[in-house]
Amino acid sequence: MEEGNFTQPVQQAQPTESIEPVAPETPVDPVPTAPIEPIMPNDNKKLNNKVLIILGIVVVAVIAIVAIVFAMNSGNKTEETQQNTSNSEQETKKKPNKDTVVRDVITGLNDSLDAYLKKEKVSTELEQIYDQVIPIYKSSSKVAIPLEKSYGLKSSADISTSVSDDLVLETKEYLTDSGFKLYKDVELTGEQKQYLNKDTGVLCYVVDGVPFSVACGHIDWVTADNSALIDSLAEAYKAVEGEYPLFIGATKKNIQDSPFEPYQKLQVNLPGAAGLFYRPSATADWVFFAATQAVISCEKYESDAGARKAFQGEKCYDEAAKENRTVTNGTTKDETEDTTKTKNKK
Repeated sequence: MEEGNFTQPVQQAQPTESIEPVAPETPVDPVPTAPIEPIMPNDNKKLNNKVLIILGIVVVAVIAIVAIVFAMNSGNKTEETQQNTSNSEQETKKKPNKDTVVRDVITGLNDSLDAYLKKEKVSTELEQIYDQVIPIYKSSSKVAIPLEKSYGLKSSADISTSVSDDLVLETKEYLTDSGFKLYKDVELTGEQKQYLNKDTGVLCYVVDGVPFSVACGHIDWVTADNSALIDSLAEAYKAVEGEYPLFIGATKKNIQDSPFEPYQKLQVNLPGAAGLFYRPSATADWVFFAATQAVISCEKYESDAGARKAFQGEKCYDEAAKENRTVTNGTTKDETEDTTKTKNKK
């Protein structure tokens, strides 16, 4: 062996004994279990579709039920509306307007009286009149109130008293046969009579005299405003005269403004006379001044300063001078003195 050479020769490997292979163990069979099938996407879609179908059926059913209920209610409402309309039409037919009811009474009277005149061979005709004779009604107001309009008939002025009397009797008979009864709530003077049909509300005034006349109106032909006005006038009248008049005929449209502002004046119908009222302003109480059938004396105005203001510009009769003068805010005497002074200056 050489010095420093540590390399030994590689010995050749000896053969080893052969190793027999180990036989593999027999595998153990697993315990059989039911296979778990995964839920596939297509199955989810089927489930959702079923839910949607069910919901759709429910919605359709609800809509159908609502539609049926609505149709039933609409049918009921339609029937109710038709019934109400039918009832209203029947009421309208049963209760014609007041104007027609009154006119029908006058038409019937005219036919009845014409037949009588022809039978008796009386050569006169009846004239139709409007607002010339006014029935007077007493309701809840303090005094009786003339109706605000009327329809009527009037004979010619040249008929005899006997014919006029016969027409009055024929009229009363016709009205009685038509359901009218003698109306006693308003006591008229003389032989004048009124007849009321409570079912229709028609009130008729029969004038017993020459010429003959009859007029009818409806008891509702008095407005609430005019009724309140007449009540206030009745109180003013009573404050001066001590009692209410039989009736007062007046409407708000007849109120006039005085030239002496803010005074107002009003002329009304009283039994057998015209009534004069005034008030210091539109909100003040009425004052009864006079009832007259002619021009009022100037001396009457001299005694009432309010009346001189309210009726400024109206005519008055100067009994001393025997002539008419104009009412001024001053007295008649003052006016005369002013005229005299003016003449002296000239």
